[in-house]
Amino acid sequence: MLGLLTILVGSPRTAAAHPLHTAVTELRLESDGALSLRVRTFADDFSAAVARATRTAVLPNHRVSDAAATRYVASAVRLQVAGVAVAWRLVAQRRDGDVTWLEFRAERSWPSLRDARFVNRMLMEFHADQVNVLKAQYDGRSFTTLFSRGEGAKALP
Repeated sequence: MLGLLTILVGSPRTAAAHPLHTAVTELRLESDGALSLRVRTFADDFSAAVARATRTAVLPNHRVSDAAATRYVASAVRLQVAGVAVAWRLVAQRRDGDVTWLEFRAERSWPSLRDARFVNRMLMEFHADQVNVLKAQYDGRSFTTLFSRGEGAKALP
């Protein structure tokens, strides 16, 4: 009977889980060269992926230490400008309900994102149907693209 109930209702994790596996990343280059990256992701997925990737414990309420979050994002989200990797530092991490927001700033300023390539593999090792959205604003333009499992870096137009 329990087996039939599980088939009809789903596992407790599936029943309580959110139906979308997505993260949204906002990349912004200011006129003064300041480069920022904001990431919005579901806290439960993010904490589980970070724990697995960094071999660290998930803190209560799906919290993630700043150091572990930085290591994971640095391994999964990459921006290269003219062949030079952008180094990021975490400036804020906050929770809003079931969502974690992360904000990073580039270690140095960038005059332009010309010849830039971006990849976002966050949570793709965790969910086969993960889709990550990039919303970029730079050089007076806006650009949006999607990343799914197996895709490599994409050039920013």
